[in-house]
Amino acid sequence: MTQIERLSKKNLRQILKGQIETSTPVLFVVKFYSNECHYCHALQDDFINLSTKHDDAHFYAFNISDQPEIQKIVGFKGVPTICTFLIGSSKPRIRVIPDPTTPHKQKWYHIANIDSFINKEKTKI
Repeated sequence: MTQIERLSKKNLRQILKGQIETSTPVLFVVKFYSNECHYCHALQDDFINLSTKHDDAHFYAFNISDQPEIQKIVGFKGVPTICTFLIGSSKPRIRVIPDPTTPHKQKWYHIANIDSFINKEKTKI
């Protein structure tokens, strides 16, 4: 099973500032989480499974305890939150998955909604 790499505060800052160099556009998918969030833990296996399905994207996880103000910087209100960062121009394009209309009781997001969100973002590459 694939492991999701934990994104450091430094690397996240580089992404947000457009300091990641790439010759072609690249999609990063980031799960923002908290150690105290039961939804975040329950979503872990689905996020890993999605990373194996979407091997043309890079999957990361970021603990908001490392930088609590990141919620305001990126534009989301709580965890878990899934965001995509399209890297390949001077400023990355950031998209935040919408909150589900009917949240999953254990995981908050339904895996099909995350999958659809990633597929939609990949079409914009």
